[in-house]
Amino acid sequence: GNEQNLQLRTLLKELDSCIDLDKVTYARIGAVKEGSVRPVRVTFEKKDFVPWVLSRSRVLKDSDQFPSVFLGPDRSVEERQAHRKLVEEMKKKRLEIPDRVFFIRQGSVCSKPRHTDDQD
Repeated sequence: GNEQNLQLRTLLKELDSCIDLDKVTYARIGAVKEGSVRPVRVTFEKKDFVPWVLSRSRVLKDSDQFPSVFLGPDRSVEERQAHRKLVEEMKKKRLEIPDRVFFIRQGSVCSKPRHTDDQD
């Protein structure tokens, strides 16, 4: 409802968005389960907005209001299965090599050295 609309507007403002929110549709998806938060599917008027919004999603980590919000692309069933395997592989590598930071880029698990405060 109105609260969800306000949160979406605030989130897009946090991303420095100039997207016309009157041309954006959104809806909660999935079954209602107590103690869990359902994802919101957001559909933009133009597909060109999706890569831009996804590229700006890192800004949310540093925000006061949305540090735990995750933005991801709409994926097919096959894409979700492949991504889930990559996430499992990444988690396994994090446990095996704790001094590196792991992330997924362009369909593969990548890593870089972990920065610690005493290295600055």
